[in-house]
Amino acid sequence: GRVSGCRQGWAYRQGHRHFLPTGQRAEHQDPRPPLLYLRSFADEPGLRNHEEALARVLSQFGPFVAIGDPKDTLAHIAAARDYVPDDAWQELVTLRLKRSQLVVLLAGATPGLAWEVEQCRKLLDPAKLLVVVPANAAAYEKFARLCEERGVSLPAFASFEHDRGPIAGLVSFDAHWQPH
Repeated sequence: GRVSGCRQGWAYRQGHRHFLPTGQRAEHQDPRPPLLYLRSFADEPGLRNHEEALARVLSQFGPFVAIGDPKDTLAHIAAARDYVPDDAWQELVTLRLKRSQLVVLLAGATPGLAWEVEQCRKLLDPAKLLVVVPANAAAYEKFARLCEERGVSLPAFASFEHDRGPIAGLVSFDAHWQPH
């Protein structure tokens, strides 16, 4: 019945997670420039389904890659992840920023994400950055302050016409780092 079908679907997804390609392998298999997904590991669980939706759409344009949380026991069915030691993630992010065709950054406010925003500002063509805004005004305002301190302005949360769901909107930038 329905319950056994749900269990079969869960078992399939769990088994599939054992065979997901790493980010490096996904880039090797697809020569197009990658699409890099940056986010705070703390924000990841609540938005995992949305990452899967992003992966389905963005993977059509090139390998959708991310750095994996070292605490994960299995990769997630979404962005292809590389798991690297704590002293190597920044080097990998820097390399991917330089060659990515698009960087999708989930707004958050952790020190690692603050460093990633700084690197985006230094290394990235602003038209290649897309910020995903979660439907949490307080968290977004904290992220907006973090960005402002790093030379990246964002619109006020009230400018998003959000009515439901975990995502309030998206922010893109013009060539002069003006948000839209």
